[in-house]
Amino acid sequence: MSRFSILAWLAASELVLGACDGGGSGGSPSGGLPAVGGDVTNLGLAAGRIEGDDELLVVAVSEMGQGGADRNLDGDALDEVAFVYDLASESGRDLRISLSPSFPFPLEVGGWVAALVTSEAGQGDSDLNRDGDVSDDVLSVYVHDRSGARTLDSRLALAPFRPRVEGGFVAFAVSEAAQGNRDLNGDGDALDAVPRVIDSTGIVRGPSVALTELLALSGGWALFTTDEAQLGSDLNGDGDAVDAHVLQFFEFHSGWLVNSGLDASLPVLRQDILMVVQFIEWMMMVDEQAGGIDLDGDGDADDLVPHAYSPATGIATNLALAAVPRAPLLESVSGSFCLLARESEGLDRNGDGDFEDVTPTVYGWGNLNDIPLAVDPSSSGVVWSRSALVLDVSEAAQGADLDGDGDRADLVVHVVDGRGPRNLRLDSQGLTGAPGHVLIPRSELDAGADWNGDGDQLDLITFVRNSLTERTSNTAIAGLVLGASGKRLLLAVPERDDGRDWNQDGDLDDVAYVHHELALVKNVGLRGLLGAFPGWGRVLSSGHSVVLADEASQASDLNRDGDQNDSVPFVVE
Repeated sequence: MSRFSILAWLAASELVLGACDGGGSGGSPSGGLPAVGGDVTNLGLAAGRIEGDDELLVVAVSEMGQGGADRNLDGDALDEVAFVYDLASESGRDLRISLSPSFPFPLEVGGWVAALVTSEAGQGDSDLNRDGDVSDDVLSVYVHDRSGARTLDSRLALAPFRPRVEGGFVAFAVSEAAQGNRDLNGDGDALDAVPRVIDSTGIVRGPSVALTELLALSGGWALFTTDEAQLGSDLNGDGDAVDAHVLQFFEFHSGWLVNSGLDASLPVLRQDILMVVQFIEWMMMVDEQAGGIDLDGDGDADDLVPHAYSPATGIATNLALAAVPRAPLLESVSGSFCLLARESEGLDRNGDGDFEDVTPTVYGWGNLNDIPLAVDPSSSGVVWSRSALVLDVSEAAQGADLDGDGDRADLVVHVVDGRGPRNLRLDSQGLTGAPGHVLIPRSELDAGADWNGDGDQLDLITFVRNSLTERTSNTAIAGLVLGASGKRLLLAVPERDDGRDWNQDGDLDDVAYVHHELALVKNVGLRGLLGAFPGWGRVLSSGHSVVLADEASQASDLNRDGDQNDSVPFVVE
């Protein structure tokens, strides 16, 4: 039997989910709520977007899609309003906070904290930052921790940079102009964006400098770039004061501001298990062009060169190699980084007789190790799998037929560990990482095989490599992987492509949601749950899945608002 729960929006906006009998697994999706195998919760909401994980799920609910209900009590039904859902208690509540339709990043969630950007106009023409107008986008922070749930009103208008949420902090940029034309950094104008960090108690801190880009927030450190011209100072020591992206570090607890003197991007944090500040180190890409200096010794000054930098010591370690603009890949146990390095004149890392390739390089606590395998930086996947590196090697760049199919046109999976490089002889369309596994999408057409048994050789099928056992299995299903945990994959499966009627309604016209159970190597259809192409869903840390069911596809009014035009979230155990 299937269990269903539905959230009905109540005027009090405090909701508790109840369970009822769904009528068995053989029901049709055309009448009432759909029949689904397993325990399922229907949130009963018209969702515009969903963010978060087990600790906190936030749904952006369309008032118009929810039957014209005024969920933020501003007198209209034109807004998207934040709704929070607690997985453990199966309960939720409206925050009565509208999300800005014009701000590019109105909802960001990290752990048990959510950054919500509210349009003053959409919140009933409320002056939320008390500057005398109702034209701003203002930050609110929702916290749900051991102390309970609370909403913090920052009363600060944001500049259009993505807020960063991590470890109980939110880093963001305040617009001086939108904040009542206030000069927040003391430079004599009100034209800048200024960095700020708020913690889970509502304390706001930040340095008095302008921000040109908000890069990262991790371990209590906010990373951003600033403009020399705005400060009238040469921050990177190149003899001018015209560089617009010099990296700065701000530490929340101490208020410490550190100028790195580097024109850097794509920072990734590494630290020891005790989080000792002296061992905090960031790997980042430094732009040679900004300083006009040849940092990798190849005779030009137009590369991105990786540096390891410690804000505690101010020491920058130049790795002296040219890299592609891709974030360094951290292996958290060993503290090693993988970078994709470009060859240069006279430097043939993969031994194929040219100097035109991109190869992985591993940096670990002062040591560089080149891996003599060429990748395609635009399509090759590179992931850590436990302490091994798994990557797609480009046959064209490597100059060899690596999978034995008679051509040199494929990406072929290799593993690099203490035993050296190993060729798995599996062609790939760009592998990705998942908890405890590596996902390898493979083309039936390229291999001349029918891996899902549908009678053709036209599908893209995901194979799964277990990082512990090192065994590779075939999911035997043609679908798009939407999310993964250590136990299961969630896929959106076009029935026509896969050749199977997953929701058992007598046709192959639907996009069905399917779980692939990794330990059993088995596919389980979530019968009755259909998505609009290409489907949307994610797998939470607990292993629960969240999917958006399409009312039109299911011919069912899932949120009970009198139409079948909405996308409604379901939580599946």
